[in-house]
Amino acid sequence: MKSIKIKLLDQNSSKTNKLLSIFSDLELISKEYLPIRLKEIQDKTYLPSKEHYANFRVLYPSLNSGVLQSHLRSLDSSIKSYISWCKKKHKLVSFPDHIKTSIPLRNDMFSFEYNEETKKFDAWLKFLRLYFPLSLCPYHKKTLRDMESISDSSIMEHNGTLYLRLVFRTKEKQHITNKSIGIDIGIAKPIVCSDGKQFGSGRFIKHKKLEFGKKRARNQSKKEAIVTQNDEISSI
Repeated sequence: MKSIKIKLLDQNSSKTNKLLSIFSDLELISKEYLPIRLKEIQDKTYLPSKEHYANFRVLYPSLNSGVLQSHLRSLDSSIKSYISWCKKKHKLVSFPDHIKTSIPLRNDMFSFEYNEETKKFDAWLKFLRLYFPLSLCPYHKKTLRDMESISDSSIMEHNGTLYLRLVFRTKEKQHITNKSIGIDIGIAKPIVCSDGKQFGSGRFIKHKKLEFGKKRARNQSKKEAIVTQNDEISSI
């Protein structure tokens, strides 16, 4: 998977205000939801995700339902990742009080389309029945050349500028070469290539072979002892 960040070009104020309004709602939801999740973890009593969604659906009726669902899932995922990271690093877990907000874009909620009608911009982002123009730099065009399918993405905000973070899967590259390499199988060096590269250690293989042989002999003796014991029991 790859991702690129594309700046959303200046559009009319109604489109910009629409996105900024969504950002504002998501920020408020994060501030309300994080303390709720902290209390649930402390008390070890958890409400079903559907109930959390229903509560915020009432509080923010104008917010798109898909955006709300995806945002709550994203918050839960960020919380779990943060706690796992703290445990892995053996650090004290301090519950996050703020998580950077972005507008989640599920695959069924948006589309990315190239623009061939005008040279003023290169592509469209279609989201919530609105079209946002995108300008692609040479790096974007080169990277998107191998795009196979688009995954869940997001809209980000930085210093008042809006960006599309486009996540996508690329086509697998096939490496075609006419060069051939000879391989020699040995004992001291198990694999030796004609280009000088060597793989494996004969000494390590010999050590493991002896180790497994001894283990096999011990297991065999235990098996024979169990069979003898069972025969004695059955004869009683």
